[in-house]
This record gives sequence, C-alpha cells and structure tokens, in this order.
Amino acid sequence: MTQEQKERLRAIVEKGARRITADDRAFVRELANMYNVNIPNNRCRDCIVDAAFDLLRLDHEEDPGAEAEKNADRRYILRPGVDVYFGDVRVNAETMTDELAERIIARGFERNFFAKC
Repeated sequence: MTQEQKERLRAIVEKGARRITADDRAFVRELANMYNVNIPNNRCRDCIVDAAFDLLRLDHEEDPGAEAEKNADRRYILRPGVDVYFGDVRVNAETMTDELAERIIARGFERNFFAKC
C-alpha cells in the first residue's frame, strides 16, 4: 500500500461515518477488494470506516518496524489497544497524530489513555 493510500485511509477513519463521501466509500471498497478485506454491508458507512481501519491495521501487521520509526519523534503515543470514539473522532494508534492529540486533549480527552504525553 502506498503512503498516499495510507494517509487517505487515516483521513477517512478520522472523519468517521457521518462525513465520508461517496468517493471515499468507493476508494475503500476498491482497496478492500484488492487486499481481501471483508465489508459486511457495502451500504453501511460504519462498515466502510471499519474496513478502512482494518486496511490500516493489515498494512501495520505487514511492516512491524514501521511503527517504531513512526513513534520515534512523536510527542503523544496512545497506550496499546486504545480504540475509542471521542465525540465523532475515532482515536486509536492508526489515526493518532500529535496535532489530533493536542486538539482532543484541549477538548477534555483523558491523558491516561496515553503511554507518552
């Protein structure tokens, strides 16, 4: 999977089901077919977002060394296994950026979800 595809998938997961476009849904369906990721209901927006997350996770499993590289210069790192919605934002290791962390902490997100803060 290319870096551009990963970034677009992250953006789709971050947007959430309420704000994805028809173009986003088509993009996820195409990648899901390419990587054999099951989408239980192609009309369900939540299913599309979940498939986007599964695609990101699949890519992460294929390249475990990439996570260590990615976290080397980050100021905020979530605890393992954290996958929650804060408002309409999905917060997990795949969607977390320093900018997102600062934004949600300012809105009241608990700091105890972070391993590094």
